[in-house]
Amino acid sequence: MSKVNMRVEFESTTVRHLAIQCPECKNWFYGYDISDSEARYDHQLQFMVCSCPKCNYDFECMDVNIEECGHPEVYRDVLKKKVEVEWI
Repeated sequence: MSKVNMRVEFESTTVRHLAIQCPECKNWFYGYDISDSEARYDHQLQFMVCSCPKCNYDFECMDVNIEECGHPEVYRDVLKKKVEVEWI
């Protein structure tokens, strides 16, 4: 199982901003765009289950490497979710 990289800005004890790197394709995403749940506290980060929208790799964040940094730096190189709206 691959180590999962994360960048996090903590506010007091809660998670304020979160980006997660897919361990397979190495692309960065907004944490809550690829996760099945929201981690509000640091101890919840290790229980997140994610699915990469780019390479379709499903992974659990069991072994994480957390880099604590400020807001703009958390989202450096993050791919944005494309939402298409179909007009009727």
